[in-house]
Amino acid sequence: MGALDPTNNQTVGELHGKIGHGRDYEDVMPLTGVYHGGLEHDLGVHVAINRELLSSNGRTPWSPSVTLSGRRRIRSGFLTGFIIDLASLRSFSDCAQEFEEGALINLTSKRHLLVALALLATFVLAPAALAQTEEEQPATPPVSTLTVSTPFPSVAVEPGDQVSYALTVAAPAQAAVALSLEGVPEGWAAAFRGGGFEVDSVTAGPGLEPELTFDVTVPTSAAEGDYPMTINASGGGQSVALDIAVRVSAQAGGEVTLTPNFPGLRTPAGEAVTFDVELSNGTPADLEFELSPSAPAGWDVTAELSGQAQASVVQVEAGGTETINVEVTPPLTAEATQYPVTLQATAPGSTVETEMIVEVTGSYSLEMTTADQRLNAEVTVGSTSDFQIILTNTGTADLDNVVVGVTPPTGWDVAFDNQEVPIPAGETVPVTATITPSEEAVAGDYVITFTATHEQADAEMEIRTTVNPSAVWGIVGIAVIALTLAGLAWVFRRFGRR
Repeated sequence: MGALDPTNNQTVGELHGKIGHGRDYEDVMPLTGVYHGGLEHDLGVHVAINRELLSSNGRTPWSPSVTLSGRRRIRSGFLTGFIIDLASLRSFSDCAQEFEEGALINLTSKRHLLVALALLATFVLAPAALAQTEEEQPATPPVSTLTVSTPFPSVAVEPGDQVSYALTVAAPAQAAVALSLEGVPEGWAAAFRGGGFEVDSVTAGPGLEPELTFDVTVPTSAAEGDYPMTINASGGGQSVALDIAVRVSAQAGGEVTLTPNFPGLRTPAGEAVTFDVELSNGTPADLEFELSPSAPAGWDVTAELSGQAQASVVQVEAGGTETINVEVTPPLTAEATQYPVTLQATAPGSTVETEMIVEVTGSYSLEMTTADQRLNAEVTVGSTSDFQIILTNTGTADLDNVVVGVTPPTGWDVAFDNQEVPIPAGETVPVTATITPSEEAVAGDYVITFTATHEQADAEMEIRTTVNPSAVWGIVGIAVIALTLAGLAWVFRRFGRR
């Protein structure tokens, strides 16, 4: 089954022409976009229709075309036997009236007329309506005299730097303009450059915008101060002078700075601390810096560009800033005091250094054990037993208030001779625990958990405790046995043989 023409309720035949192929109308829209312009404007189109020569079989050749504004030709296929030249038609009514008056050759059917008008609206009127009216850029007003100008006639540089002035040369008529200099200090290098060459003259005139610079190199031995110079230009019978000045100053080129986010940080021994250091390049040139961090012997210190591990060289653009991460790790044996850490950034002709302070608060570590290193004890029901605990500060910082605690079995009681004790760094403190088992405790093993707690460190120890029966029950047993034996002796004596 062939393609369908739903608009005219018929299948596609020889009176149809394919102008696009796509999934839907959006794929073959002849015009898209946004129209920008006024609310009112006139559109003009002229349509001239001429019959083509018939072929030998009396049928019109199947190769009509449409010409838009005399330039663009679009294959149409469905305007059988005609060439339509579209130039200027004021409205559809004008076109229809010309058809009615016979000024144009009638199409073969009304359907052809509708197709022609639809094509006219699609390819002529719509583009004209959507065409954007571009605003004309105001032309540069012509100059009446020869002029030479630069946006920055006075600049400041450091000794040894180079400065480049951008020059604009304009003339009322095209002419070769000769250039010369006055007042260039001795030992300075100065030249006009254009197109990659050193030049002595430039062609200027209406519509000409030659690229021209005046480059000055200041020697490193130049003294600080102001140095005026004059650029002379002559051409087309006119002459003009431009006064410029170079100020030499050691601070003119900007400076490089290293600024840490915090001048000092505090950390326990053995734990890393990171400084964020801003490396700012205030000079007019891009610089490549090599980073060199330093710290006390035995410390680990690294410096790298933020987000780029292992990068020891940093490229900083002129006027730019980069963040350097300096990570410092003191050893576990570091004493509690302040230590200096430095970062140096070196670039050609520039070296900066900053110092940071790391305050080591010492390491915090606590151990709990027994005097004989045994983790078991024995107790007897009905009596108390002393158990000695040894607390050792294995860190490098003092522990000012260590609290000793215990978790005993149900019904048991444990007391300490000193429940809160200070422990200096590296020192050992004994604590005695008095254990009283429950009166209902039966013989067997029990677990007692001892703890030592500080804000910075803690320790824990489990003691397996064996409960022995009370001695009272032993005495009672002995007494029972003795009474039993005594009773038996009395019985034998009383009722023995007679």
